[in-house]
Amino acid sequence: MFTIYNDMKTNNLNNIFANGFTFDEKLLIEKDDRICQAIFSIFNNKSIQLTNNFNLLYELLLSEKDSGIVYQIDNENHISNGSMHFTFLQQLSFASFYYMTNDELEKHYKILKEILVLPFTIKFNRLIAVPIGLVLCGEADIDINELRNKYRKACKDNGLSIIEPYFNNIIHSTIFRFTSPVNVKEILDKFNYFLNNAIDYGCVTINHFYMGKGTIKLNRNEILIDYIIKNDSTDDG
Repeated sequence: MFTIYNDMKTNNLNNIFANGFTFDEKLLIEKDDRICQAIFSIFNNKSIQLTNNFNLLYELLLSEKDSGIVYQIDNENHISNGSMHFTFLQQLSFASFYYMTNDELEKHYKILKEILVLPFTIKFNRLIAVPIGLVLCGEADIDINELRNKYRKACKDNGLSIIEPYFNNIIHSTIFRFTSPVNVKEILDKFNYFLNNAIDYGCVTINHFYMGKGTIKLNRNEILIDYIIKNDSTDDG
């Protein structure tokens, strides 16, 4: 993942220097009507262990709350914050969303039940600036991209549609999104230490996935769960 993240950092910084950060003021509502179809896991206090490095980063993020939304654990503020999560894959992007039939959903679920390996752990060790905000990136103790490719192939073999917004080959959790214009240099300077060092932010255990409709903030008041994928012995949180 080292090369992937270095390329990701460079490509996104080039985009930001050329075009600035983008912002989405529509996020500042209690329930967003923009939805996608995805396979995702929402973090909770039982599943995640964060370090003091994360706490220091989080304090800095809160100082920018007037210019964006901060993603939290077990979030209850559905207007000003989002919920930290990991998306295995978007089955239908926001731009391409349609309501799958029950038969389609069941077929996707059966494939995922066979392919996904649970539980597994993600260790977050990179902060990367992207045009919409800041994301934590890391590594898992299983090969996530191999599982993604198996799922893509199984869907193709079974005539099931997947319309991803981009080819997802990273392990990330969005932690901040801009909702108003900001100064690029000020933001990059402010988060310089975190953006330019490999840092232990902690880890999260993924013991379940939801397959369903989700929003950008992915707060629990906004999601519609079609299926829960987990081992029978694990708690879905």
